[in-house]
Amino acid sequence: MTTPHPAIPERDDFQRLQSLDDAITYRTARAAAPCPDCATTPAGTRCDDHACDLTLITRYRTTATAISAALTLARSTTTSARTGRTSPAH
Repeated sequence: MTTPHPAIPERDDFQRLQSLDDAITYRTARAAAPCPDCATTPAGTRCDDHACDLTLITRYRTTATAISAALTLARSTTTSARTGRTSPAH
């Protein structure tokens, strides 16, 4: 029987970031595609489907930014705990 690799605490976060990046890429391409329904909406607006895509892109980016910030904070906290430093070295 093989022993599983030790868990990387941030692994789930990295997988979520990759999933969000994939979703952003997909939704961005979808929103950029020609759409006959968007052509009939008032200038500067999109059909319901593509408006939803744009809303989701914004939410995905916001979530990715929050996860990245949490990872950065966790890494700086871990580094500070290992080195005994509480602020960056100058």
